[in-house]
Amino acid sequence: MDSSKGLAFLRDGVIYYSPNCKRHVFVPPRIEDVPYQFGRKNAQLARFQHPRWWTPPYGYLAFLPLIPNFDGAAFGCLRDIVAHICQNVDGNFVLRPEKAAEWMDLQDLLILVSNRMKNNTYFVHLGPSLAPVAPSYLGFSLPFNTPRAARLQVTIARDWFVVWMAQLSFLFAHFEHEGNTDIPRWFPFLESQGIAQSWLCGMRSSMVCDFSKYCPRVGVFLDFLENRKGQPTVDWYTSLNVPVWYPWTNKHQKAVKENPQLAYLQPPPELLQAAATFLIQTPTAILPSALLPADPRPPTYPELLPYQPPPPDPVLDNEQPYQENQDSSASSNMSGADFQATRNAYIATKPWLQFFQARDDRNKKKLASETPSQCQTRLNRQRKPPVKKVDVFLWDWSDEDPQLLVRTRVNRREGEDILESYSNSQLVYDPYSNVWDACEYFGANDDDDDDDNPMAGKSNPAPAAPAALTHAPTPSDPVIDDVGASEQAEHEAFCRDRVRLLDTKVPSERFKKLALSYSFPSNTDSNLDLTEDSFDILSYLVFHYGFVPPLPLQSNSPVDFHTWKENIKNVGLDARKNPPSADLAESVVPFLQGLRLPAGPSAELWDLHPDNYRKVDVRSSQVISKKDDNLFFVHTSALETPNGPWIIALTTAADALFVYRLLVQKDFSVVSLAELLVNEGIRFHTLQPLPPRPSVKSNIGAVRSSISIRVRDYKFGLEDYHAYVQERARILSSPRGRAALLEGGLIGRLAKEHLGHHSAALGPSSAVTQRRQGFSFTDADDITYWDDRLTDDEIHLICGMYHCYTGNIFSYFHLCFLLILL
Repeated sequence: MDSSKGLAFLRDGVIYYSPNCKRHVFVPPRIEDVPYQFGRKNAQLARFQHPRWWTPPYGYLAFLPLIPNFDGAAFGCLRDIVAHICQNVDGNFVLRPEKAAEWMDLQDLLILVSNRMKNNTYFVHLGPSLAPVAPSYLGFSLPFNTPRAARLQVTIARDWFVVWMAQLSFLFAHFEHEGNTDIPRWFPFLESQGIAQSWLCGMRSSMVCDFSKYCPRVGVFLDFLENRKGQPTVDWYTSLNVPVWYPWTNKHQKAVKENPQLAYLQPPPELLQAAATFLIQTPTAILPSALLPADPRPPTYPELLPYQPPPPDPVLDNEQPYQENQDSSASSNMSGADFQATRNAYIATKPWLQFFQARDDRNKKKLASETPSQCQTRLNRQRKPPVKKVDVFLWDWSDEDPQLLVRTRVNRREGEDILESYSNSQLVYDPYSNVWDACEYFGANDDDDDDDNPMAGKSNPAPAAPAALTHAPTPSDPVIDDVGASEQAEHEAFCRDRVRLLDTKVPSERFKKLALSYSFPSNTDSNLDLTEDSFDILSYLVFHYGFVPPLPLQSNSPVDFHTWKENIKNVGLDARKNPPSADLAESVVPFLQGLRLPAGPSAELWDLHPDNYRKVDVRSSQVISKKDDNLFFVHTSALETPNGPWIIALTTAADALFVYRLLVQKDFSVVSLAELLVNEGIRFHTLQPLPPRPSVKSNIGAVRSSISIRVRDYKFGLEDYHAYVQERARILSSPRGRAALLEGGLIGRLAKEHLGHHSAALGPSSAVTQRRQGFSFTDADDITYWDDRLTDDEIHLICGMYHCYTGNIFSYFHLCFLLILL
């Protein structure tokens, strides 16, 4: 066990030690007979995001994530709320009925999966645990007076799904994998119970099954000397990166000394020294009896009180060790208040201003070369910005770096909802590129001062729920005993009834609404403008292949169409879309024929020929220099100013020649060149020199990615494709998602479905600048350059790779083939 990740602290005369967490926490009171915790008024996620003493009914609360996210195929329907708050016929504000129906299906699915897992004989030794209250009890389908009130209550209900996710994390953590495969044992078990494999794969790649340090969890207090049924061991928690704290007294020290198998529980002497430094002058493993009695009696604790945030510890807060570099795992060492304060400080810097300033600079250049037709189109958009069939980019918190906003494209349907739901101050329209940017932090809500009370319980009765939601329980008025046995019995009876009802349905009929959410057309109207301008074949041949047209252009004889077709296809062009030009065809055909010869085309037609008047002379050029066999740096002196802290590097000689030809004939800034390379689908890097950080190691290999799997004789369908699109969006929404644009080719084309071209032109993300998580190159001058990079598994996921297990045969399947067929 790595003790460098641990922390010991003193509280009420007792030392507590965590071998895997440096977060300073409040020591909760110990209550043996814990009252029911999931009453309606108590069912708020924030009330449970602090560690508690382990008890059988609530042991799984240790797996609650501190930073929930709802990306991916399993929980993607929970991600956005604002865009789905609408006004009903009575003028009240509700969660859109279609979205509420999806949530009900997801709730049923979680109830059924939890029930099946708990009834598995594998969990007999764990003892009974209490299921959380169903999220529908929190009233996400109720009407409200104002949009703000609706958002608040729906958010509370949405966040409660996280408690169900924590229960599944606890259950899944007990299962091992099947033999040497990457199939967890719960996967075939739940598949045999009729749960769709596409949803199970989404679950597997979600935070439910993320037991890495990058998914910080609440943790638990326990006493390893207590032999309680179902209580996991300390090393089980640490192996799953779940924080665990335990008391360290003379009694515990004696037990460890007498039992060598418990030696790993011994706190390092220096941490004990730090915890009680005012009494212990030198590091020692012996605890003074004056500080820790040999037989400490458990204190008497009061009855369970209503939730209050744990008070800060002024001594511990002031003595928190300085961390030079905070990565995403550093969030696990923050309290909820510290985490929110860090986010607030980040928002106060208005990090989006840099992006908008760069776009304004580009727009000024567009304005200078704007044609009268383009000007009129822009002015028309500016007078009446479109809200239909227009690209919308949402700025939201990244899942990989939860203290960073990322800009991602949303589908057209969601975009229209966002434009309708967000206030004017939260929207920015660009008439030049015809795109909207939306972010709740751009400005205030129009209804920030509205009343937050829901309609329920007011003089005007709430309208009846839609027929699809009639089985949803709603809060009664008044609530009968928030923490009593009556409400517990009501909740448990509801879950049993739901399981019995689901058992009567065939698997394909159980979760139709949720399955439809996978099939909502992410591109009913393509997010990308696929209409091409008239193709300039001359520029294509000049910049990509080095064609030097004779001057003046003329043709004395026509070119046979068959000859033109056979030659033009060698450079990837279709003769039907690119018919022979009277001025070019006679010189283009011999040039294309020459490309197939060992010596190349003739001197007068090819710029790579040493006798050509426009010959390429890269060696003496101040445009591009070769740094490595696979790296060609573009000199900043060849670009327009101002330049950023990063430079563009090409990865092949052919691409380097393309950029060289562009720069000797046209003017580009580093930003406009990056955007052009993205448009062309050319692979490149945006390298930034960064100083070494001994405390930070490049850990791109530690990034968790789960290739989707299928078992048995599975037949892929359209729902698998839509689930794949959601998983692809999850990867590309991370700060490193921009690296997919830099990959070019098919990867870059798929990334454009979610990201704007501008993402590539903003330089390396915080994953590189803060955590050194990416690609690096050190030149001869010992300068290290960094850029974002995707892992191999992430690239496979973007392309739609699946691991298919069919009996004794292991095969790969790429959904990108299905993409082509669609």
